Amino acid sequence: MTRRITPRPAFTLVEMLIAIGVVILLAAITVSASIALIQKSEVRQTDSTITVLDLAMSEWEAQSDRKLTWTDGTLAADLQDGTPHVYTLTEVLRTIRRSGAVAPILAQIKPEFVYTYGVDEPDPPPWIALGTPGDPDPNAAAAGGAIGNFTNELAVLDAWGTPIRAVHPGRLANVGSGETAQADGTILIDTSAWYGVETIYGPAENRRIRFVSAGPDGQFGDLRAEDGTPEHEAAHDNVVSYPIEDEHE
Repeated sequence: MTRRITPRPAFTLVEMLIAIGVVILLAAITVSASIALIQKSEVRQTDSTITVLDLAMSEWEAQSDRKLTWTDGTLAADLQDGTPHVYTLTEVLRTIRRSGAVAPILAQIKPEFVYTYGVDEPDPPPWIALGTPGDPDPNAAAAGGAIGNFTNELAVLDAWGTPIRAVHPGRLANVGSGETAQADGTILIDTSAWYGVETIYGPAENRRIRFVSAGPDGQFGDLRAEDGTPEHEAAHDNVVSYPIEDEHE
């Protein structure tokens, strides 16, 4: 007897295209989910770093029984008017890491997020991205040259390689001379003093320094800009040590 062999039907072109489309769709979903998980992890890492900085600051204040001081250059103080924003955290760390109680707290920051720099740098560190779009620091042009003022100093980077910045609440207002005090008694560091740092990154409230990361997009944005503009929207993914009472934040 002769057995009849029935040929198996092959995939049609339409079926192959559908199968390929399904594979591509599943791959895209997998990649998107992986990217989202990585981004969430980076946000958590940055938030953890900022939490450590906030704890270190609180410990220093408790040990020193005072707040860090700010000046317009006429008096000796911890922070100076006109410092490029990229170095503000450096100035904070310069003071607080001298405390024996603070050092163990700062040691909790992962080494890959800590950058030591100084006068021996052959070029400005790669994280001083001068002229980066979305960086509102009007004194950024001086950042490269100002590095010569530092020796064995520290910068703390976020998970995306951008230096975290410290927003200082400013000095206590001299009401007797006509200065207007905020609710916490300090002057608002606006465009006429320290280059608008509080109005750019959000006010530091209750005399408490505010630590700010630019977030995944690497852009700090500018809270002075009109709501809905790219400059203002860029600030919405910033990772901060505490939120501000601002309807746009």
